[in-house]
Amino acid sequence: MQGIKILGIASYIPETVITNEDFTSFIETSDEWITTRTGIKTRRCAMDMPTWKIGSNAAEKAIEQSGISKDEIDLIICTTVTPDTLIPSTACYIQNELGMAGCMAFDINCACSGFVYAVDMAQKYIAGGSARNVLVVSSEELSKAEALEMFANDEYKLDLINGLDDGNISIFLTDNDTKTESFF
Repeated sequence: MQGIKILGIASYIPETVITNEDFTSFIETSDEWITTRTGIKTRRCAMDMPTWKIGSNAAEKAIEQSGISKDEIDLIICTTVTPDTLIPSTACYIQNELGMAGCMAFDINCACSGFVYAVDMAQKYIAGGSARNVLVVSSEELSKAEALEMFANDEYKLDLINGLDDGNISIFLTDNDTKTESFF
């Protein structure tokens, strides 16, 4: 199997902090109840920032770390379950924001496992010769109103409290010129 290596890795978390107390305005709960069950005290919220912008903020940093020109990127794979639009894809918005016309760009929607699937897909594109440099962007904005509506009843209270967080991780992958037994 074709080896891959990480040339850049970056994250972005929004500035707005949501505390456990903030949940008490729309869910019957308390800071103590949340903390004893999850260990979580605060989360981040993007407010009016779109998912693609969260993604492009970290992607820019990962590209800078890589030392590779944006023109050398062959593929952008974005994982998200909270896209701003279905068409065009979040990856296309990120591509445009970064000024990277000419490379492939698409989304995958696989929730928590999306990042792992995207890295696996990147390795396959690299091994197959369709891409040499791949940007993987995993961007979520679970605080969006649509996401909150999924958890509106008491049955899903703990899911809401655990899942409400916005942020991103981006990695820049390239071929490693080595063969490995397994990606994992």
